[in-house]
Amino acid sequence: MEIYGFAPWGFEGHLVRIEVDLRRGIPGLEMVGLPGSAVREARERVRIALSAAGFQFPADRILVNLSPADIPKTGSGYDLPLALALLAASGQWRGSGSLLAVGELSLDGSLRSVTGTLAAAVTARERGLRTLVLPLDSVAEASGVPGLNIIAGSCLSDLLANLNSLHFAPVQTATSLETQAPPVLRGQPQTLRALQVAAAGGHSLLLFGPPGSGKTLAARTLEHLLPPWPIDSALQTSRIWSLAGKLPPGSGLLRRRPFREPHHSASAQGILGGGLGLLPGEISLAHQGVLFLDEAPEYSSRLLQALREPLEAGKIHVVRAGMSVWYPSRFALVMTANGCPCGQSGRDKGVCFCSAQTIRRYWDRLGNALMDRVELRLFLRPVPVDQGLSQDSTSWVDLKAPVELARKRQAARGQDVNQANVDLDLPALRRFSKLQPAHENLLGKWGRQEDWSTRALQAVLKVALTLADLDDSVMELSHIEQACRLRSPQGGEPWRD
Repeated sequence: MEIYGFAPWGFEGHLVRIEVDLRRGIPGLEMVGLPGSAVREARERVRIALSAAGFQFPADRILVNLSPADIPKTGSGYDLPLALALLAASGQWRGSGSLLAVGELSLDGSLRSVTGTLAAAVTARERGLRTLVLPLDSVAEASGVPGLNIIAGSCLSDLLANLNSLHFAPVQTATSLETQAPPVLRGQPQTLRALQVAAAGGHSLLLFGPPGSGKTLAARTLEHLLPPWPIDSALQTSRIWSLAGKLPPGSGLLRRRPFREPHHSASAQGILGGGLGLLPGEISLAHQGVLFLDEAPEYSSRLLQALREPLEAGKIHVVRAGMSVWYPSRFALVMTANGCPCGQSGRDKGVCFCSAQTIRRYWDRLGNALMDRVELRLFLRPVPVDQGLSQDSTSWVDLKAPVELARKRQAARGQDVNQANVDLDLPALRRFSKLQPAHENLLGKWGRQEDWSTRALQAVLKVALTLADLDDSVMELSHIEQACRLRSPQGGEPWRD
């Protein structure tokens, strides 16, 4: 009988085999294999819980080895596998095969769910284990992973009865998360088009302009335009949320792409990941979704520049004291900013008293290196009062339908189902866009005029391909022209000299 626990360690995690040796001697339990304080305390919880459930704690000298021994073990999720291993070693329960158990024991023998259940289920399936033993409260979360036999119970005695009879828990349908009604944007057709492009191609977006122009409202609108995602993407992102303890109870897999909006006072560890447990940060929680930074120049400049590598690679390596883990971090970056620190720049009747040096310092927080990775830039002006108060607004069904059609076109031409246009490499981009000499001439003209880098030219081509997907057509010169204007708005680029 092989009993395993789960050690969250980065995105992948490890299975930990629980080995128990009973021998004559002074009664006591010794645990080896780098157990943390919560794991060492498990011996007292297990002792009382076994008695409460009608079992006997072995009156022997007990040695518990947590293998592999070079991986730190933390958390209360080892209570259940330790209890099962002690019962099997003392002959109070006879099982066969291999299983993974995750759960916390209360002193009365009841079981509690723990963080990382979904991640443990995915790891079990990847390592070839098919039996998963859990508290009853964790079944909905683990049901999101197909191909597993789940045995659950509300208390230890019920769980053992289900184990003996091989009574598998039925797959539970996760509860749907409540969604708020989408905000209403009026009088901003260009903004709605840019949001469609960002959602359809996974492109990053900067919205800048004076206060009251609707930047924040437009950015939050993007959450409601994001297309449905395949089960593989939902499972991957839900796994990250499970490791971070962010999955709502009973929610199972996430039902929609994430939209994360951290405050500008958030630390680097909170955004990038790390800390004592090397946990995922906001950029990983936003995987396959959107990371929204409202008033981006208010964030730390070092933090903003640290977003460049995840935007480029789609993952991040978190290093602390010689330990290194990685998490997927493929997200669309959406930022808003004023034209200047006082906010009056760009307002028709506004008076800006900011000096050129002050404005330069304000935009230097973003920097050209980060801005080079932002495909869409849009200058917003305040909507006239008569348009802002009008009752006419665009149907959200009509706005989202082209986005879903564009993603279907991307999948139909051979792209990976988890891959948006923003993720294409240059050979695939040239193949799918079917570049003609006229296209290259127009790109070269704009590139020389705007002094764009090679990365910028590729980004424009990706946006043009997305525009063609939204129109359900092949890429034309008009799509390239529109993509160039979306990168170089008429409002100017204040972050450049």
